[in-house]
Amino acid sequence: MHFSIKSLLGFSCLSLLASTGLAAGNSQSSDNTEVIVEIYQLLHNYSHILDGKTYSDLSYVLKEDAAFHLPTLNYTGRATAEQRYESEFLNKITLHTTQNVIVQDISATTATVLADAVTTYFGQGNLTGDFVTTYSKLTYIVTKENGSWMISDTTVAAGSYYGNQDISSTSA
Repeated sequence: MHFSIKSLLGFSCLSLLASTGLAAGNSQSSDNTEVIVEIYQLLHNYSHILDGKTYSDLSYVLKEDAAFHLPTLNYTGRATAEQRYESEFLNKITLHTTQNVIVQDISATTATVLADAVTTYFGQGNLTGDFVTTYSKLTYIVTKENGSWMISDTTVAAGSYYGNQDISSTSA
């Protein structure tokens, strides 16, 4: 799997916080540090796949029946996600970061991850069109199967939009 500098920068501070047990949230205690680091690594790998647009590698991070809940669209399945990523929004992304990550409700086989996402892209893709920055709230449900953490559910709440276009009326 190829890893980009964009993703490394986006997660380097988060990984340090998790590994030292300093990350915020009641369930992010030092007792859960190993699990938190594993989950951060999962998110880190997911970022690399998205940034590198190597969507065929989604099998490393998404369950086959992963569910996606977006403000205007719901779909299920890793294969569907790969098709959507190849043809739609994610192919326009110039840079994204995930920050303020909190892992909570940790059990032996499941956890909930809350995060903020900042995404910048050009409205037309291929570095053309209006430049837009979005801020969104993410909720991931991750499950551990066969020794590996995988994303089983993703919810994206629409956030603020900034750019040359006035699309802020779509904010939640």
